Amino acid sequence: LLAVCVGRGIEPFGKLMHDGTGEPASRKLGSWHEHIYRNTTFNRNAGTGHLIENCHIHHTGSGGISLSGGDRLTLEKGLNKVENCYIHHFNRLDRTYRAGINIDGAGNIIRHCEIAHCPANAIYLHGNDHIIEYNEIHHAVMTGDDMGAIYYGRDPSEFGTLVRYNLFHHLGSGDLKAGHRKITAIYHDDGACGMVVTGNVFYKAGSRGATIGGGNDNIYTNNIFIEGKLAVHHDNRLQGWASYMWESGNVFEQRMEAVNFREPPYSEAYPTLVNYFSDAPGLPKRNVIQYNLFCNFEMVYNGRSAYSGFGRNLILCSDPGFRDVEGLDFRIDPDSEVFRLMPEFRNIPMHLIGRLMGEK
Repeated sequence: LLAVCVGRGIEPFGKLMHDGTGEPASRKLGSWHEHIYRNTTFNRNAGTGHLIENCHIHHTGSGGISLSGGDRLTLEKGLNKVENCYIHHFNRLDRTYRAGINIDGAGNIIRHCEIAHCPANAIYLHGNDHIIEYNEIHHAVMTGDDMGAIYYGRDPSEFGTLVRYNLFHHLGSGDLKAGHRKITAIYHDDGACGMVVTGNVFYKAGSRGATIGGGNDNIYTNNIFIEGKLAVHHDNRLQGWASYMWESGNVFEQRMEAVNFREPPYSEAYPTLVNYFSDAPGLPKRNVIQYNLFCNFEMVYNGRSAYSGFGRNLILCSDPGFRDVEGLDFRIDPDSEVFRLMPEFRNIPMHLIGRLMGEK
C-alpha cells in the first residue's frame, strides 16, 4: 500500500512479528521491514540508475516510495534517485516506520523533494553512502514520540550518508517546549554512526533539532538551528541501558560481522570501524559539532563536549539578519555579524532547496 517500490520485498509473514526471516518476493514489499532487522545485508536486486521524478504521491496507506539499489556487501552504488517529488499524507493505515521515502542499499539519492504531513518519519534510512540533499521536510512526526523526521539506527556499519542543504521546519505538534515528546529532525538512534550533516536549516524542528544516541563519527558543520527548547541532544546510552547492544553475540556484533567490517571494502571506506569493539565501544567518539549557528534556544547542547568536540559555534539570542523568516529564506545578509564572528560559516543556498521551480 505504497506508491513505488524499487527492489524486491519479502513474502508477508502469516502473523504480526517485530522481526523474522522470510522469502524474497517480487512485485510486493510484504514483510521487508521485519526481515531486514535480522537480515541487514539483504540485496533487493533493485538495479541501477533508476529515476523517480516529478511525482505527486499522497493519501497512500503505508508510505510513499521504497527505494533500494546497490549492494551493502560490496558497497557498489545503486545511484537510484527520487527527485522533485511531492509526498504527503502517506500513512492512512500504517502510521510508523512507513516513511515518505524508505531508502536502503548503498549509494542512492533523494533530492529536491518535499515530504510533509505524516505522523512519523519522512525518511527512514538503512544502508550506506546515500545522499539526501535540497529537500524540504515539514509537518512530520506529528503524532509520534522518540522519533526523527530522518531516522536510522542500531547498526554502526550503516556509514557514509551525506545530508546537506535541506530545510526542516515545523516538526511535531502540541507543546513541544514542555519536553513531553522527543521529536527531532535527524535521529541517530542507538549507536548510529558515520553521517555528515552540513548546510541544513532546522527551524522549529521539534523538541530537539538533532539527537545523537551514542554513536561515533557523526559530523555537524555549517548548519543553522533556529528557535526551540533544545538544539542538539547527545548522550552515551551505550555506556548505560543500551550497553547490551555491543556485548558479544548481540545485535551490533551480528550486524558488523555480516558486512565483514574488518576487511575491504569496509576497512578501506570506513577505517574507524575496524577497531570498533576493541576501542571502548560504548563511548561516543570523533563526533564533531562545529561552525554551526544557533538562534533563540532555551538550551543549545545537552551532552558532554567530549562526546562531540562541541565548539567554535555561534550562539545568538536574536535574528542575525535572515532575509525572510516568514518566507523560510534563511540566507544571511553579507554584512551580518555572523560572518565576522564565525568567518568559517558559509551562506546556505536556500533558493535551491525544495522542489524545482516550475514543478511546484
